[in-house]
Parts: sequence; C-alpha cells; structure tokens
Amino acid sequence: MNKNTLKRVFSALAVSAVAVSTTSMFASAETLSNPCDLQDNKEAAYVDFYSTSPNTKITAAEAANAETKLNITIDKIDLTLEQAKANPVQTVNFNLAGEELKISTFGLHPIWDTRLTVEKSGLKYVKRQDAFSEFSFGEDVSNLDKGYLTVTGMCDMEANSTGSMFSINFRIPDNAKAGDLYPIGIRYQNPGNTMDQFTGLKYDSEACMLMEAYVFTQGITNGYIKIQPEATSSSTSSTTTTTTTTTGAAIDTTTTTTGKKTTTTTKAKTTAKPKATTTKKQDPPKTGVAGVGIATAGLAVAIGTAFVLRKKED
Repeated sequence: MNKNTLKRVFSALAVSAVAVSTTSMFASAETLSNPCDLQDNKEAAYVDFYSTSPNTKITAAEAANAETKLNITIDKIDLTLEQAKANPVQTVNFNLAGEELKISTFGLHPIWDTRLTVEKSGLKYVKRQDAFSEFSFGEDVSNLDKGYLTVTGMCDMEANSTGSMFSINFRIPDNAKAGDLYPIGIRYQNPGNTMDQFTGLKYDSEACMLMEAYVFTQGITNGYIKIQPEATSSSTSSTTTTTTTTTGAAIDTTTTTTGKKTTTTTKAKTTAKPKATTTKKQDPPKTGVAGVGIATAGLAVAIGTAFVLRKKED
C-alpha cells in the first residue's frame, strides 16, 4: 500500500464508528423519487438528479467535455410467462464500459420496482463481479422495502477492465402476468454531507470530477425484467393477379381471393404485355443515501464507507 492509500484506510476507520448515525440523519431529509417504482409496466429512463442537485457544481454540458467517458448499463431481461414462473429469481448485472478506466472508488444507489423482491447471493445482497474483482465491497440494505440499497467499493489501484461490476438477484412476484415490466436502475443521491461517487485515486482533480459528472449526468442506462405480452392471432389475405395475352386482342383476367371469397373480373384491352405477378400481404396483429451500514471491524467495508461519506469541498 502506498502512503495515500494508508491515509484513506485510517480515515475510514476513524469515521466508521459514526457512519450509520450520520448518513441516516441526512438520508431522512431526502425526498428523492424512485422513477423505477411507478408500476406502470413501462421502461424507466435514467433521471439526472446530479445536475439538479444544489450540492453539485458541474453541469451536464460541462461533463460532456470529460476526457474519460464511462457508461454504466443494467441488464434488460426478456422472459415468457412460463420462463418467469419456472425461474422467478433473475440475476441482473450492473455493467461498466469505457475506453480508459480510472475507477478506484464508487458509491451507488441501485433502485427497482418494489413488486420485485431482492434476494441474497450467498451472505450478501450485492455480488461482486469480474470488472471490480479487486474491490472491497460494502452494502447497506436497510431500505429494501423502499426499492433501493447502497453499495460501495474501493480499490488501492484503478480498475482497468470492463464488464459486470456487480449483480443483484431479483425475485419476480407470484402474481406476475404477461406484459408486466419491472424497471431496475440507479439514482444519484447527494443530500449535502454525503454523496454518491464514481471516481479515481485523484478524486479531487478536474479530470476525475468531470469523469464522475459524466457518469451521473449521461452515462447510465437503466434496465428491466420484462415478461413478454401474450401472442395475439392474426389473419392473412392473399391477392393473386394474372394477365394473359392472346393473338390480336388482349384479355385481362384478374382473380382476387380474400379469405374464402373469390372474385374474377375479365375485360378486353387494346394492348397488353405478358406479365405475371403474385403479392402476399400480411395484416398487422391485433394487437439518499440511507447510509452505509458497514461494520468497523471489516477493513474492506470501512474503506468503501469512507469514500461514500467524504465531505464535499467548496
């Protein structure tokens, strides 16, 4: 560990004893909505709470100039009703992509449709995945019934891989029906004393601040678990047109068949050219941070807490 990393570790240990009470106090003052819990069976686009927060100083337009542009995407899972009933617990990945990764610290708030139930993966609700395999993780799950949790992580080196950062298991409700859609996303929270983060070792540099602002203003794409609608029946009608030519006079014979009805029309023409075409037409179907509840005895968890609770600099 280098000198800066040791400082961060000791800082984490120092603040961990008051982490829960401090963050819970500020979280209680938050009134952020949960865009993924409208329960209208529609996709929920990511909402930029970063730009609208009175506690952030970088605009979305400024963030667009970031040298490092990272993107977080959440799985979109499509199932038939039969598949949902047979496998009601689905693993949803939170994925990271970007050309030049410089992440060493993060604090995020996954949110979801509360018709879903979060289930443990082993001893934890959040499972670390390959892209952040070297990170120490922490989680606070005191607000699962409200449709969100807190996940934090830190590494003494900057991540340089892409793929899934972590995953969460969601259980589809027993009363799920065809056409149901359950949005899953991320919400930025910054009540003033604590803040979500997605940054590097030089977190107070302009490059890191712009990188973080880009992620939280325009770099996140929400996902969902979707049960496909029931298939609807459709009708097909065929139209066949035939033109015949005899010596001297041309006679056009048109036969149209729609369903069980057949109509034949014959008329004389002065000129005609041999041709035969068949077309088939298909009708369309009818159709806050709640606080990082992290134990002080666990150094790995304490590390994550320190960075989610970092005081903002003016």
